[in-house]
Amino acid sequence: MNVIWAHIHESIKARASEFTLGLILLAMSAVLAFNTTLFADQAAIYRGFMRYLDQPSWALLCAVVGGVRLVVLGINGFWHRSPLLRAICAYLSCVVWFLLSSGVYASGTYGLGLAIYPVLLLSDSYNVLRTTGDAREADRRRRHRLDGRDTRAH
Repeated sequence: MNVIWAHIHESIKARASEFTLGLILLAMSAVLAFNTTLFADQAAIYRGFMRYLDQPSWALLCAVVGGVRLVVLGINGFWHRSPLLRAICAYLSCVVWFLLSSGVYASGTYGLGLAIYPVLLLSDSYNVLRTTGDAREADRRRRHRLDGRDTRAH
């Protein structure tokens, strides 16, 4: 049991920002789903977001991207390595962070979101680079294993 817990702990530690960013998307989805008049009540702030999607669609987008990402991270950390799926999820999260960043800018209110969403975009951009590197390495190991070569020699 201690070996399993150690593996889970290492997986979470190594991918902390990926888990965090996925959880942020899920939390945003919950706020958007339960506070159904948020965009209407604060129209000036959310005007830029509404250029892209209405509030229920934002809630759904954040739930799907964040939820799928956490499932992929769970599979990757606990059962099977899936760096390519992690890279795809990080890229999709970048799309969300970019839309949110440009929505705050487009609203003209220049609120705190303009300081937060671009940083989240940069963080996930780094995750895209890191996970594509992990995917390349996993593919290289798989090819070498199939060829019967030792992967540690390269």
